Amino acid sequence: MGIIARWSFIAKFGRKSESINHLKRWIDEIGSQAGCTINNTQIITGSVGILESQVEMNVALDSLTSLDEFFNKIPGKEHVEWGKEMSEYITDGSTHWDVFRIKEFDSDKWTCGACTMANEESALKCSTCTTKRPTSAMVDNSQDECDLSSDIDLARDAKVAHEERRQDSS
Repeated sequence: MGIIARWSFIAKFGRKSESINHLKRWIDEIGSQAGCTINNTQIITGSVGILESQVEMNVALDSLTSLDEFFNKIPGKEHVEWGKEMSEYITDGSTHWDVFRIKEFDSDKWTCGACTMANEESALKCSTCTTKRPTSAMVDNSQDECDLSSDIDLARDAKVAHEERRQDSS
């Protein structure tokens, strides 16, 4: 999976459980038509260091293009009706989407912090400067070969299209 699309909101006081149940209903009845599955969707809630009333739905997808396709597959009429019902449980103005890019790490190598030399995973010291390997050494081996500006444009266009569909369904 390449991205995590996160929809979050603050539940009204005393309505957190109801909001979670209503969100589960959306995933089962509406989100499933757009691609939400038990394998790529999760609900998380605030616990420590965050508001306890914070509720988030994470959907793991392959790319921003997949996110755009996801938004396009959401059945508008059902989504609007669900949204009207959900408004009873959500603090006004608290909903928003965040999109995170997933970074993979290569566990076969680690990078020396002193000289930036790549070393084999089994090496306990840097092969160039003999600096001892840190226990947490991991290398970000993913390549950002895409043009970030096109990702931003695509995300903006997807959000605008989603809002237009919501307004058309009203």
